[in-house]
Amino acid sequence: MGPHLTRFLFTSHGAGWPDPGQPVAVRADQVLLDEDNGVEALLGFESLRHARHRCELALVAPAREASGPDAHEDQRYLMSAAAAAGATFVRPGAGPAASVHRRRFAAPGRSLAAASPGCEGAGAFAMLVLHADRVELAAALAGEPLVFARPPVVGVCFDEELPLDRGGAEIVYALAADHARRCRGAVLEFHGRGLASMPMTERIAVATLAPALLGAFAVVFPRMRARARTCAGSGASPTGVRRKVLAQVSTTRSRSPRPRSPRLPRSRGSCA
Repeated sequence: MGPHLTRFLFTSHGAGWPDPGQPVAVRADQVLLDEDNGVEALLGFESLRHARHRCELALVAPAREASGPDAHEDQRYLMSAAAAAGATFVRPGAGPAASVHRRRFAAPGRSLAAASPGCEGAGAFAMLVLHADRVELAAALAGEPLVFARPPVVGVCFDEELPLDRGGAEIVYALAADHARRCRGAVLEFHGRGLASMPMTERIAVATLAPALLGAFAVVFPRMRARARTCAGSGASPTGVRRKVLAQVSTTRSRSPRPRSPRLPRSRGSCA
């Protein structure tokens, strides 16, 4: 049995897999900038004297139309600096930067450095989301890794299917009620056969809310299979059975192949 997804994401981006709390340096494949942090990040990148960005994707996506002379200057600078650095520029009006990234550029197995609101939702696409400030975003554009303490991993196992009347918010509230201390500062990795029936919208909701409500470092979901994605979009269950959920949280040891042991009591409460 191979390593679990979180370990794969760390080791495949040059971080290795040390014990929790040890420093790791993770390379960002993609960098997301918006109108709030893009100007400072691109100015910092220019100070490093690199002609082009050195990551897989640099996305500049201001969400709002410019209003006022200063905002117009900032928007013109974002457009010109993105063109000079070889970044992809999305014209204002396409929506929030995190939403544009999820719709067009999210890719399983990649890492994302961002500070935009809602960027945590990319974890629903099997991506590792790294929160970074403006200086770290500039360094990520130059190909430098982000250095931080390796977080622990907490596995969230869905043994059965999600009921029709429950959503991502209820899952996060149930985890907050029973396992808030264990989830704080950890990577939450969801797995189990019940995930096949969870719609992508609910995955995004869980990945977005968990860091805010639980203080989790990040949320990671496995890649959604084509058949499950089709069933989730139509509202039908792949097995034809009414959806039920039995969420179970278990702490993952740093060297275990899958985050399953030791097992904790099933979180019934508001999820049942």
